[in-house]
Amino acid sequence: MKRRTILVGLSLCLAGCAATVGGVAQPVDPTRVAGLEISDGPSGLKPGVLDAGLPVDGGDGGEIDRLAANAVADVQRYWREHLPATFDREFRPLATLVSYDSARRGREICGASTAGLVNAFYCSGQDVVAWDRGELLPMLNDSIGPAAVMAVLAHEIGHAVQLRLGLPAASPSIVKEQ
Repeated sequence: MKRRTILVGLSLCLAGCAATVGGVAQPVDPTRVAGLEISDGPSGLKPGVLDAGLPVDGGDGGEIDRLAANAVADVQRYWREHLPATFDREFRPLATLVSYDSARRGREICGASTAGLVNAFYCSGQDVVAWDRGELLPMLNDSIGPAAVMAVLAHEIGHAVQLRLGLPAASPSIVKEQ
């Protein structure tokens, strides 16, 4: 009986792997993204635009924190407009923005130390988006450009939006990251 159960289970797994997926493979053009030609144009803060002036706990007032705060302001502006229009819910801005330097003495954010934490994250318990201005954001900015910094912070704010739309904070990481 046990052997038959194993064989049936194995057969079902193998049958699932043999499923045919319809469609035709399309070649990828590495010089285009979403049909648009990749360019080396300007990225980052627009010249002449005033800073958003969002308060950043622990910030040093440097270029990376300015870029981060302005990116957060832009993303929050987007959700303030589109969340009600799309989901019939008001967008509540983040409670706190935190900047830290992973190479320095750590501080506690949401119960964890930032010492050596080269990361950016959202903490639902305190409604905080935090970023490492010491290593992570400068590395992204220098190697990929300011748009990479903006993308990382938009991703973290996305977690706040998920929570505001009702995704339980205790959802598995794989669910949250999708």
